[in-house]
Amino acid sequence: MAAPLMPGAGQGLPILLLYLPRGCYGISYDIDTNKTEHDLPDGWNANRGNTYRQLTMRLKAAGFQRHQYSDYRNLNVAAIWTFWIMLSLRHIKPPGKLPTTVSGLKMHYIPDLALMDVTAGVQLGGQYSPAMIGPVPRRLVPGAMIAAAQPPPPHLHPFPPRHTKDSPAAQELENWRM
Repeated sequence: MAAPLMPGAGQGLPILLLYLPRGCYGISYDIDTNKTEHDLPDGWNANRGNTYRQLTMRLKAAGFQRHQYSDYRNLNVAAIWTFWIMLSLRHIKPPGKLPTTVSGLKMHYIPDLALMDVTAGVQLGGQYSPAMIGPVPRRLVPGAMIAAAQPPPPHLHPFPPRHTKDSPAAQELENWRM
């Protein structure tokens, strides 16, 4: 069953928003590239950058800061304001563009950013990835780890690794570290 609605903007907003705590909220979006860039009648025959610039301007004007590519957050905001800003994104130009190209538009609450953001811990050398567990491109190894990192033994070199494009550089052992 759908959440009860309260009046607002002609559609109604979920009443639950009134009971959520003030705090760190984020808005993330995903725009369908094909529906944006394909020629008519299958798409808008438009550059994606125009859509992203308009979304960025609206979110920044509302106090949201870019966290990742299409993920913005505000560290101290009400849930209902976040929801309202999220809905207002549908008014980018030209009219009808966002409703026909959006493939994801979500609001999320982050109760403890220090706990919930594990980026540094997952990056190589961090708490959850303290060592390499397979071959890694040499220049992606952090400076503190580079001295101990060695090229992989030739018998462990069925290169390039899975999902890596083959190239002369990918076949060169000196370009990899383990």
